Amino acid sequence: MNRDNEEKKPGSQKKKLAIPFFAVLAVLTVVAFILPLRPETSVTEKRKLAEFPRFSMADVWAGTYFSQIDAWFSDTFPGRDGYIQVANRVNELHGLNHNRVQVNELEQQADNDRLDDLLTAMENQSSPTPEPTATPAPTATPAPTATPKPTATPEPTATPEPTTAPEPTVDPWEEIEEWGGYNAEDELKMYGDVMILGKTVFARLGFSQPSSDHHVWLCNQIADRLAEKGVRFFNMPIPTSVGVLVSSDMLPQIGCADQGKILRYMFAQENDNVYKVNVFNTLLAHNDEYVYFNGDHHWTALGAYYAYEEFCRTAGFEPIPLDAFRECNMGSFKGTYYYQTGGPAKIKDEMIAYIPPGETSMFIEEYPSLNSVVLDLTDAQESLKYNCFIGGDNNVTILTNDSIPEGSTCLVVKDSFGNPFSVYLTQHYHQVVVLDYRHTSLPLTSYVDLYGAQDVILAQSIGVSQTSAPQGLLDFLFRSY
Repeated sequence: MNRDNEEKKPGSQKKKLAIPFFAVLAVLTVVAFILPLRPETSVTEKRKLAEFPRFSMADVWAGTYFSQIDAWFSDTFPGRDGYIQVANRVNELHGLNHNRVQVNELEQQADNDRLDDLLTAMENQSSPTPEPTATPAPTATPAPTATPKPTATPEPTATPEPTTAPEPTVDPWEEIEEWGGYNAEDELKMYGDVMILGKTVFARLGFSQPSSDHHVWLCNQIADRLAEKGVRFFNMPIPTSVGVLVSSDMLPQIGCADQGKILRYMFAQENDNVYKVNVFNTLLAHNDEYVYFNGDHHWTALGAYYAYEEFCRTAGFEPIPLDAFRECNMGSFKGTYYYQTGGPAKIKDEMIAYIPPGETSMFIEEYPSLNSVVLDLTDAQESLKYNCFIGGDNNVTILTNDSIPEGSTCLVVKDSFGNPFSVYLTQHYHQVVVLDYRHTSLPLTSYVDLYGAQDVILAQSIGVSQTSAPQGLLDFLFRSY
């Protein structure tokens, strides 16, 4: 008997060891299905989490309904923020990976060399052979034909001590090769693909030719379809902070491509039905101002305003002066990068918004109580204050300005970079319909028909054009059937 018991011990011991594992698994399974424990917002990511989708036969037929349930289940798992913070702390312990930085630097140099070769090839291909007797062509590079040449900026009216000094018009198509900003003299600390340089956190961004070419194809296809409807399509890729605030000399050292060259490469291939809004030079001219947050991946409302000015020049509008908006400072703000780098004390931000003039209002079907274009989130959690712009990211957000007659409507296809930018558009359209391409279910042409839009504006981070996954969502939105 004793021998038999001894033979049974190994199996019995394994079962005993498995009991705690399955017990924990069972508890987590029960916890996962307790709805009151599921969070509605993420402090770490400063955003509203996915909501349980409303049943729709159209979504079921399109195959997106159950995917939305999956997204809700994973996005709102109880204790999710805690797990993210633990993961960030572990990454912080890894410190600087010298080999990785060296590889990225070489990759970035290859990116820029390839960009230079591609741009040179396109310039040579587009340059006609001059006739022997013809007058020499001007040496200045003409602006793309799809973009109307900016008109001269009118003299500002006399305003006693304006809060914002008038700036000269920036040539958006000037090829700028060198600029100042954060440089090698600033302290650098790496956190994988995120870094602290001086008192600002940045993320790397490289160049992907396949993704760029696909982005161009997407824009050309949708612009052609919209042109058939008499609708203008504007493409405004939004540069990330590392491409604007860091000096051109420093970019190779931190493994980043020249975003100005990326934009020139894509715009050169887009057809005449695409209205190209190049805000890179405009932001570069203001890179000593508070145009990006120090501890977040977004731009500030000021940065979005400068882009709005460039959009107006492309669209043929007269931009409303910034001092016509009411400034609202909502206090301290802590963004995504702040948490990813462990919350260093030197990374400081404040949330400043500009409230537009006129009788503006907002409607979000899921949140009918949120009716202000800019919400006062002074007393909200520091991580959630970016949601002050149009209530954050939602499927469809409708901004209305009753001070402008009915009949003018634009659609903004955006990621969260487009939130503060959309606020300024209320000064030129009676209705601004904001679509978050990550949550839409209908094709873009259906939204255009539904709301009677005359203009469509694609306003999203340039990083989307360099990444295949998010462009798959644009494929879904830009489809036609």
